Amino acid sequence: MANEQTNEATDSERKSYIQMPQTNTYALGMHALQKACEAEKNPHQPQIALYGRKVYRSNTFLENILARLEDFNTFTNPDGSSRSMDERLRYFNTWLDSCCGVAYKAGLPKLKLKHVCPQLVGISKYFSKGFLPIDYAFFKEDVELDRSSQNFVREGWIDLLEGQEKVYREYLALLKEIKNQEIIPNFWVLDQDSLKTDKLRAVNVSNLDSNSIAYGNGNLSNDSRFLRRSPPATHMEGGAQKEVVPDMQQESLIVSLTPQTAVNYLIDPNNREKVLAALGKKEYTSGLHNLLGELLKQKVN
Repeated sequence: MANEQTNEATDSERKSYIQMPQTNTYALGMHALQKACEAEKNPHQPQIALYGRKVYRSNTFLENILARLEDFNTFTNPDGSSRSMDERLRYFNTWLDSCCGVAYKAGLPKLKLKHVCPQLVGISKYFSKGFLPIDYAFFKEDVELDRSSQNFVREGWIDLLEGQEKVYREYLALLKEIKNQEIIPNFWVLDQDSLKTDKLRAVNVSNLDSNSIAYGNGNLSNDSRFLRRSPPATHMEGGAQKEVVPDMQQESLIVSLTPQTAVNYLIDPNNREKVLAALGKKEYTSGLHNLLGELLKQKVN
């Protein structure tokens, strides 16, 4: 059983997030977030007790929605300058992954949501399949939803928001303000006919162009994007947000790099030799890494 470990933080600190680089799988994204928080010894990122130790977790679905609401309603930067609409919409213009799991019962229209899912928080870094096999009975303490119900979408969203109907109303009002039309976000889940075994997947919220759909049917092998909470000012340079980049020669980072995020690292000349040295090692000679290495070399040259 996983237990939540809460940390005290000011309102301004709770509103401050860093968007993690996109990774190739859900597991790589979760581990990249955990590694960054470990490097920072980040007291603002929640942890759970898992396998006898404390483990950093990602945002819940509710926390992602609150991050969107809070960030959109932050009108000025720390230096007092006004934030543009694009800046205020930054968390709406991407999907956001969460540690909320959706458990499916084979052959039935029943499912359960686990707001902080230990199986997802503790997922193996190397996991690359579409779903985690589970025993549905493990989720006996969680509320069961019926996707054949006419009220399933609303009931699902209220459950995802941990019963906070006020947040749901505020979010719908904000979507209407931004899109200038009524938006009722859908909740997409797997069809029961496709379920031959019990399965676990993660729930993410889509971007604004997709009308902020809650996706509970995405593969864990898909790309991931997580938010992590900013560390205290003592972990910042000059009081500004600074992305904590783990040792570039560590396998977990090299595996999780995409071409765009790798190129971004090259903006700092101090990273160049580390990246190229790591990619030049024999254990990183797969086709993907060779292509990435060539891209990096071209960028440096």
